[in-house]
Amino acid sequence: MELNDLVRLTNNVWIYPHSEQSIQPNIGIITTKKSTILIDCGNSPKHAKNIEQSLQKIGAPPVEFIIYSHHHWDHTFGSSYFNGTFISHELCYNHLKSYSGIKWNKKYLEKEIEREPLLEGSNRKKMELIQDWESFKIILPNITFKNEITLHLGETTLELSYIGGRHANDSILVKELESNVIFVGDCFYPPSLHLRKEGDTYDLDILKKLEQEAADVYVHGHGEPANLKELKDIISSIEQD
Repeated sequence: MELNDLVRLTNNVWIYPHSEQSIQPNIGIITTKKSTILIDCGNSPKHAKNIEQSLQKIGAPPVEFIIYSHHHWDHTFGSSYFNGTFISHELCYNHLKSYSGIKWNKKYLEKEIEREPLLEGSNRKKMELIQDWESFKIILPNITFKNEITLHLGETTLELSYIGGRHANDSILVKELESNVIFVGDCFYPPSLHLRKEGDTYDLDILKKLEQEAADVYVHGHGEPANLKELKDIISSIEQD
């Protein structure tokens, strides 16, 4: 499989697959007869362009909605490439508002590396992926919610709900009801590297909440999609440690 080949999960649900080498998360794709919905939009305009090219290969309708799973850069820095309605939790809006106030460029990122060496890897990856900082911008959400929101988009129904977590306090779940696929972002992951403490691992409380969703497919940010049995196995292994 080529890196930019889409992986089909159901009749109308796909992912643009993750790549740890590029700090590139799974991008969720849901197609209706008239539009395409993205869950996250890539770590850079370059990543976003690759996503669009893959959508064109399958004849997907235009991207109309972009849903942020949370605010972290690898999920949101491709936003300026797309025209559409952006949706997120209200906390995500606040985080991205802060991001948008930063003058992003190589000089700023070099200072950030000096300030926090643990973030050197991700900041150098930003410099590698985004070289045109003059035109770079972050698109703020047009629609936000606090607890949950249901979107009826043609023949597709999406349930968006807040879950939070230690990795990002603005994390949400996006469930496609017709196929029972749920996109969970990075919600059960440990805190980001510079905030992580010894012994931090997957968030058991969040995993148990995900178990209650009883989805057929769980798509998380940086790994292969899992089924309910595989999720239960992860929970069991953590509880036994």
